[in-house]
Amino acid sequence: MASDVLYGLVSIVDQFGGVLRERGREFRCTREGRQLRSALEDLYENFGTREKDLLAFLASALDDMVNTVRDVNQDLEDEPDEERGGSARHSDASRGRNRNGSHA
Repeated sequence: MASDVLYGLVSIVDQFGGVLRERGREFRCTREGRQLRSALEDLYENFGTREKDLLAFLASALDDMVNTVRDVNQDLEDEPDEERGGSARHSDASRGRNRNGSHA
């Protein structure tokens, strides 16, 4: 099902979000990164208002989905032991991680 693929992608982005952002910043500084940025800017300039609005909507929806998955994951991690039937899982802060998964 297509929605399963989308949720899988959102889960991966949520899980590795900090690493992806860091790698993206590093890539942006490379020659290839600057070339890609220029190509994307040129492409975006050729879009009409409708296409730009659609891209903004999709980016916002993806961001909302990532935040929702992160919040659900945090809620599950914060459940008391007896509700999960298992051992305690520590919050991101107690494991030295911030909300985007990067080490604090």
